[in-house]
Amino acid sequence: MLRDTTQFLDVLVSQTGVLESLLGNLYYPLLSSPVSYSILLLRLTGLILTSSPPRRTTTVRVISEDVVGRPTIPDTLKYMLQGYPLGMFERVRVEPHDYPFMLLARFHYDLFSRLPDLPVGNLHEATLGITHLRKLHILYLTTPPLSSYLDALLKEEVSVQELLEETRKVARVNPYFSDLADLYEMYINDIGLIQEYVEKGVVAPLASSKIYELWVLTRIIDFLVERYRASIGIRKYRDLYIEFDIRFGSGRLSLAYNEPQQWALLEELTGKEAHLRPDYIVEGGYGTIVYDAKYKERIYPEDLKTMLAYIAEYARPLTVNHEKILLGVFYKLAENPETDKPRTAVTNSEIPAKVEVRAYPLDPRMSNDKIKDSIERSLKPLLTP
Repeated sequence: MLRDTTQFLDVLVSQTGVLESLLGNLYYPLLSSPVSYSILLLRLTGLILTSSPPRRTTTVRVISEDVVGRPTIPDTLKYMLQGYPLGMFERVRVEPHDYPFMLLARFHYDLFSRLPDLPVGNLHEATLGITHLRKLHILYLTTPPLSSYLDALLKEEVSVQELLEETRKVARVNPYFSDLADLYEMYINDIGLIQEYVEKGVVAPLASSKIYELWVLTRIIDFLVERYRASIGIRKYRDLYIEFDIRFGSGRLSLAYNEPQQWALLEELTGKEAHLRPDYIVEGGYGTIVYDAKYKERIYPEDLKTMLAYIAEYARPLTVNHEKILLGVFYKLAENPETDKPRTAVTNSEIPAKVEVRAYPLDPRMSNDKIKDSIERSLKPLLTP
């Protein structure tokens, strides 16, 4: 599954530049993926600095017998010449809003320091190159506003734990602060973004739900290319979502992967902006189907509730066996890859367009023929009237 996914992502990244963090993680699964952390941090930094500009830090001078900051030599010498056992020291007055930016500066410095130690033999050029990543980190560290916060870290002894705690306290001001604290805590604890396990003495990657989503995406694209000789265009992309324009013969599909969508129903009820993020929305000339990939063998009530919300918002009626239906589809792991079959649940059969939810086993352990059969069945309502 990992091999299939990386081959697809190599092409995707070379064309768009998106998904680099996942790609870097695939190439560095054993090193807690500093390359992936680096790319994620660079993206997160842009979001933080554009959504919550830092305030100016203030420097105060303190007269003390002990060393309590960076000494100002001329003033300290004056006290010494007058016979006073005192010194003048500069300290940074740390306000609550300063901590996230101090943590941000520390994170950039840590990665800048660690990246040179990585072997580069197997690093794919699509990850932008370690040298380029280091230049981006040093650019942030040597220019405002982070340069002043790096200076604050040098003047003040602030523990990692204090930085994390204080950053989380002010997360209500900017939710990206919470993401920053979580990401740094994962980094210092050497948590790989793709976990590894040892089975029968061989290290093999344990695919995360995100990798499973991407693997499913590769299977859908490959099926359409192979069966219908489809041409795949890229309409829009940003960070970890992407919209495909798929054309084949006289047919055309639009496939949105992981794209935030307006949740109009909740917005009307609450008066507040709300979004959902379905795994895939596929729209064709015959209607629109919402798809959700689940890296597990069973579908639970919470999964079904989410799917029904997706269907209510984004599905568009299709005609199946002369009936109008609103359709949602789960892809899931197979309890038995050899014998599992698709399942269907129907509700609201009395309304003009009944609601139907289907579940198709889609498992890397299945044969290629079974995988293609599941994909074909799941897409059939969009491909044929």
